[in-house]
Amino acid sequence: YEVLARMRINGLVIQAKDFITVAEELGLTRDVDLHIIGQALKLTPPQYALFLNVDMTSFNDRDFVGELSQLLKPACDEGRSITIEITEREAIPLTEALHQDIRTLRALGCELALDDFGSGYSTYNFLNQFRPDYLKIEGSFVRGMLTNESDRKIVTHIHELATSFGMKTIAESVEDAATEQALQEIGIGNAQGLFYGAPRLAS
Repeated sequence: YEVLARMRINGLVIQAKDFITVAEELGLTRDVDLHIIGQALKLTPPQYALFLNVDMTSFNDRDFVGELSQLLKPACDEGRSITIEITEREAIPLTEALHQDIRTLRALGCELALDDFGSGYSTYNFLNQFRPDYLKIEGSFVRGMLTNESDRKIVTHIHELATSFGMKTIAESVEDAATEQALQEIGIGNAQGLFYGAPRLAS
């Protein structure tokens, strides 16, 4: 299960894309990340493997990974499968401090996924330095691959690139059986999207 954040205001449900940018502007992403991850660990059954989104800017706070580790350690010690999903929304320097943070999370037993690969600031340099366990293929390419040969080629290329690095791929935004079949023909065996189920409340 990928943990998704929503905000409820006066009965309206606000999606993450509509409030995360505000949190970034206010310097609150690390607090949002820690709160959501803490709630996810409390509310979801322990047998569920979890994919937890962390904004790259949260790593700018040198206390962040220490606090995150305190949240994750009990679950990791119990053998729970936890993957940290990172999205490069902006160009982040790949510093030694960031390398140490990733090593700390991996030492707990967490795996690493690079989200939305093929969009934004996702870089080959990040792949080469951090070698994530999963590469998540940007959903707009997946949605378009049945009707647009360029999109299909991009999906195929990302999968081949990931395989060459020893990574697994996850196709995002799969909405029908035909897309699933096309992904299987390419060799992609992991996917998420409305074809498999809609988001639901943790409670």
